[in-house]
Amino acid sequence: PYDGGRGKGLTNTNFFSVKHSIDNWVKANGCDTTPMVQELEDKYDDETKVIRKTWMNGNAGSEVVLLRIEGGGHTWPGMLPRIKLLGISTKEISANDLMWEFFKKHPMPK
Repeated sequence: PYDGGRGKGLTNTNFFSVKHSIDNWVKANGCDTTPMVQELEDKYDDETKVIRKTWMNGNAGSEVVLLRIEGGGHTWPGMLPRIKLLGISTKEISANDLMWEFFKKHPMPK
Protein backbone atom coordinates (compact mmCIF):
# COMPACT_ATOMS: atom_id res chain seq x y z
CA PRO A 1 0.00 0.00 0.00
CA TYR A 2 1.27 3.48 -0.95
CA ASP A 3 0.61 4.83 2.56
CA GLY A 4 1.96 1.70 4.25
CA GLY A 5 0.16 -0.88 6.33
CA ARG A 6 -0.87 -4.45 5.79
CA GLY A 7 -0.80 -5.72 2.25
CA LYS A 8 -3.42 -7.95 0.75
CA GLY A 9 -2.31 -11.45 0.07
CA LEU A 10 -1.18 -14.66 1.64
CA THR A 11 1.64 -13.21 3.76
CA ASN A 12 -0.32 -10.30 5.27
CA THR A 13 2.97 -8.35 5.29
CA ASN A 14 3.14 -4.96 7.01
CA PHE A 15 4.77 -2.43 4.65
CA PHE A 16 6.40 0.95 5.23
CA SER A 17 4.85 3.87 3.36
CA VAL A 18 6.43 5.26 0.20
CA LYS A 19 7.13 8.48 2.15
CA HIS A 20 9.06 6.51 4.78
CA SER A 21 11.16 4.80 2.10
CA ILE A 22 11.83 8.01 0.17
CA ASP A 23 12.77 9.90 3.36
CA ASN A 24 15.35 7.22 4.14
CA TRP A 25 16.86 7.34 0.63
CA VAL A 26 16.99 11.16 0.74
CA LYS A 27 18.79 11.05 4.09
CA ALA A 28 21.18 8.27 3.02
CA ASN A 29 22.14 10.20 -0.12
CA GLY A 30 22.39 13.61 1.61
CA CYS A 31 19.86 15.20 -0.77
CA ASP A 32 17.86 18.38 -0.27
CA THR A 33 14.84 17.66 1.93
CA THR A 34 12.43 19.58 -0.31
CA PRO A 35 11.83 18.04 -3.73
CA MET A 36 11.35 19.71 -7.07
CA VAL A 37 7.80 18.76 -8.12
CA GLN A 38 6.73 18.52 -11.75
CA GLU A 39 3.47 17.31 -13.28
CA LEU A 40 4.42 15.59 -16.52
CA GLU A 41 2.68 16.49 -19.75
CA ASP A 42 -0.52 14.50 -20.31
CA LYS A 43 0.17 13.07 -23.79
CA TYR A 44 -2.38 10.24 -23.82
CA ASP A 45 -6.02 9.97 -22.84
CA ASP A 46 -5.37 6.97 -20.59
CA GLU A 47 -6.99 8.18 -17.32
CA THR A 48 -3.59 8.61 -15.61
CA LYS A 49 -1.46 11.54 -14.50
CA VAL A 50 2.24 11.37 -13.56
CA ILE A 51 3.84 13.52 -10.86
CA ARG A 52 7.65 13.54 -10.70
CA LYS A 53 9.40 14.51 -7.45
CA THR A 54 13.17 14.93 -7.45
CA TRP A 55 15.32 15.43 -4.36
CA MET A 56 18.60 16.87 -5.66
CA ASN A 57 22.08 17.91 -4.59
CA GLY A 58 22.99 14.66 -2.91
CA ASN A 59 26.42 13.22 -2.20
CA ALA A 60 28.55 12.87 -5.35
CA GLY A 61 25.71 14.24 -7.50
CA SER A 62 23.15 11.70 -6.33
CA GLU A 63 19.42 12.33 -6.42
CA VAL A 64 16.25 10.53 -5.42
CA VAL A 65 13.39 10.42 -7.92
CA LEU A 66 9.79 9.36 -7.32
CA LEU A 67 7.23 9.07 -10.10
CA ARG A 68 3.69 8.81 -8.76
CA ILE A 69 1.11 7.56 -11.24
CA GLU A 70 -2.33 8.78 -10.26
CA GLY A 71 -5.11 6.59 -11.63
CA GLY A 72 -2.78 3.74 -12.50
CA GLY A 73 -3.13 0.11 -11.50
CA HIS A 74 -0.62 -2.42 -10.22
CA THR A 75 1.16 -2.56 -13.58
CA TRP A 76 4.46 -1.82 -15.29
CA PRO A 77 4.39 1.77 -16.68
CA GLY A 78 4.44 1.71 -20.47
CA MET A 79 3.30 -1.91 -20.59
CA LEU A 80 0.87 -2.78 -23.33
CA PRO A 81 -1.59 -4.32 -23.74
CA ARG A 82 -3.51 -3.61 -20.58
CA ILE A 83 -4.30 -6.47 -18.26
CA LYS A 84 -7.79 -5.78 -16.93
CA LEU A 85 -7.30 -7.61 -13.62
CA LEU A 86 -4.30 -5.38 -12.71
CA GLY A 87 -5.87 -2.03 -13.62
CA ILE A 88 -4.79 0.75 -15.92
CA SER A 89 -1.22 0.81 -17.24
CA THR A 90 -0.10 4.35 -17.99
CA LYS A 91 1.21 5.17 -21.45
CA GLU A 92 2.54 8.52 -20.17
CA ILE A 93 5.91 7.04 -19.20
CA SER A 94 7.95 3.91 -19.83
CA ALA A 95 9.54 2.40 -16.73
CA ASN A 96 12.17 0.70 -18.90
CA ASP A 97 13.24 3.97 -20.54
CA LEU A 98 13.25 5.93 -17.27
CA MET A 99 15.40 3.36 -15.47
CA TRP A 100 17.89 3.28 -18.33
CA GLU A 101 18.11 7.10 -18.35
CA PHE A 102 18.61 7.16 -14.56
CA PHE A 103 21.40 4.57 -14.57
CA LYS A 104 23.17 6.27 -17.51
CA LYS A 105 23.07 9.54 -15.56
CA HIS A 106 24.29 7.89 -12.33
CA PRO A 107 26.79 5.13 -13.22
CA MET A 108 28.36 2.97 -10.52
CA PRO A 109 31.72 4.32 -9.34
CA LYS A 110 34.75 2.45 -10.68
